[in-house]
Formats: sequence, C-alpha cells, structure tokens
Amino acid sequence: MVQGQQQRMPVEGDPLGDGIGRVRAVLVLGGVPFPDLDDGVQQVRLRLLEHRSDSARQALRDPLAWAAVVASRVAADWHRNRRRDELA
Repeated sequence: MVQGQQQRMPVEGDPLGDGIGRVRAVLVLGGVPFPDLDDGVQQVRLRLLEHRSDSARQALRDPLAWAAVVASRVAADWHRNRRRDELA
C-alpha cells in the first residue's frame, strides 16, 4: 500500500463487494492518480447499478470481470478528459 493511502474495506450492500481492490488496481494501472481513485471507483459503481436497473439487459455472469472492463474504460475517459481540459 502507498504511504498516505488508507485501505478501503467493502461496505455491506456495495455492488462491487470484494472487487473494490481489483477495480482500484485497474484504475491505477490505467494511469488514474491516487487522489482520483475514489471518484473512479464511484463511476464503476454507478455504471454497475445502472446496468442492474435496466430490465432489458441480461444479468451479468461475472460482475467483477465486467467491473474491471468498466474500470479500464473509466481510466481511458479520465485521460481523454484531462487532455481536453489541458487544450481548453
């Protein structure tokens, strides 16, 4: 663990459950800075909840794998937005 970073424990009822560490790892590997990790995890949670609430979609076979893919997309979005902000 990086100094100054506290360990995040799963909260009861959290849609990511024990997968928070995996999502955070994907975000870090995707280049999201530590101060923005909690926001990235929250984005993944939101997308998972949106997916679950859409009755037209099929249930996820492996929600943690799906969350890891979404986390990689969130990291890519973070980079795109950062570049866009730098150009503005």
